Amino acid sequence: MNARITITIIILACFPVGLCADECKLNTPVSMETIAAYTNGPDTGDTELVVMGKLNSISPARFNLCMLKRMKPTSFQIDNHWTGVSQKYTGVAFIDLLRQLGLDESASTATVVAANDYRIAIKLSDLKRYEYVLSYALDDKDYAEHEPSNNKGPIAVAINFGKHPELDWDVYKHQLVWFVTTIIVE
Repeated sequence: MNARITITIIILACFPVGLCADECKLNTPVSMETIAAYTNGPDTGDTELVVMGKLNSISPARFNLCMLKRMKPTSFQIDNHWTGVSQKYTGVAFIDLLRQLGLDESASTATVVAANDYRIAIKLSDLKRYEYVLSYALDDKDYAEHEPSNNKGPIAVAINFGKHPELDWDVYKHQLVWFVTTIIVE
């Protein structure tokens, strides 16, 4: 009887929000219903990102890594400014995530907060123009699979400086936030 109860609990924890391990591998869109169910459901302890503020839908919205991986991926290859080594960053377009949550037209910035409470405000116009990515993978491996020197997540902000050479490295490097936990749209 105890085994049956445990199985039922597992099914109830996964089914309403569609986040079972097998489904994480699917490249299916994450619906607003899934986001709402996860956000309003029991805290399973696997929330990686909270997005809040001037949104016309769910605020705050919670995401785990699986949900982000189910969104339309984007990636780019660039030489790492510090090491010179070419690396591939994969994640979701930052502005697309905000738009999916109903980005309010009056919003002008997104403040990104890291696990160590480092925070920086990024202009929404820059997010649109320079195609920022909320990266969850480096060289096709989740950040957690890397050595500590390359573990910048589970989520990090990445900017394709190679595609946008007009960006001033000394200004924009401060927006390469690692271990992102919260985004506040203002």
